[in-house]
Amino acid sequence: MSPSIFTTAWHDEPEPVAESTFTVGAGPAWSAWNAWSPEVEICRFLAELVTVLRPRHIVETGTGQGFVTRRVAARLRDGQRLTCYESGADWRAALRSLDFFDGERRVLASGATPDEEVLSSAEVCLFDSDFSYRLPELQRWSACARPGAVVFVHDAGNVHVDEPEFALTRAVVEELAIPGVFLDNPRGGFVGHKPTGPGARQDPAGSIANRLVRVEAELHALRSTKTFRYTARARDLYGRLVRSRRRG
Repeated sequence: MSPSIFTTAWHDEPEPVAESTFTVGAGPAWSAWNAWSPEVEICRFLAELVTVLRPRHIVETGTGQGFVTRRVAARLRDGQRLTCYESGADWRAALRSLDFFDGERRVLASGATPDEEVLSSAEVCLFDSDFSYRLPELQRWSACARPGAVVFVHDAGNVHVDEPEFALTRAVVEELAIPGVFLDNPRGGFVGHKPTGPGARQDPAGSIANRLVRVEAELHALRSTKTFRYTARARDLYGRLVRSRRRG
């Protein structure tokens, strides 16, 4: 497949349409480019977040069509760097053909997902990768992010309670007990931060990480099936996480 198929939106961004085209019940204030893009308003919000926080290092996952990437990059100033990750090998190869990435201020990582060293260096992380990567990314961020770091997670299940991955994303955020707020955008979102100071929540035994090892294993198992999006196993996993949270 030609790289241009993947990079069309980078060369000629389409006009957005009403988000209700893709999300039942979305109000008139919301719009999007397609069923896979973030909402237009969320992209603007993330650009404003970078402007007001002025982080030195921003990490984005799930770069894909670049709707968030282009808007965040436009706000970068001296001393700031955006590192982008794309888990899809074909997508990643196509992104390498773009002039957008200069290897200094706008960096396209060679790997599919950031490791602990990268996540611990970032002051802002924006997670919108494939779900089989996104939840482990969030887990790693929770374990290694620097105090005061900010995280955004898209598709956090505010209204998509019938979507296993969306509901599971919210359940994992709550299981990790990350301080923050769930957003009211149609596809759901979450903005959180790593606690600072002597009262910051500690988990020296790694109990949360240990509980989520099972989540990661289940997700990778589901990823290999054709029915990943609608499998009952995802709903069952979500139910187990909810029950575990209530017991805790």
